[in-house]
Amino acid sequence: MSKWDEMMRKVILIADDDPDDQEAIKRVLVKANVLNPVHCVSDGAEAISYLGGEGRYGDRTEYPHPAVLLLDLAMPSKTGL
Repeated sequence: MSKWDEMMRKVILIADDDPDDQEAIKRVLVKANVLNPVHCVSDGAEAISYLGGEGRYGDRTEYPHPAVLLLDLAMPSKTGL
């Protein structure tokens, strides 16, 4: 596998409580030809669980470590800060 192929398999994690914002970010990524897989979480606590591989995010085959995290700073539960 080439370095390019390997890079394109890296996950982008979007942490945002607004589903419309999540979809808008995904559309922008597609328009920019960023074809990496994208996973979304809805609040800061869920983002922490994803990053720590806790609960339903324990299967790193299905939920690999993200290469990029796009983080909303004003979310319920735990903020992006």
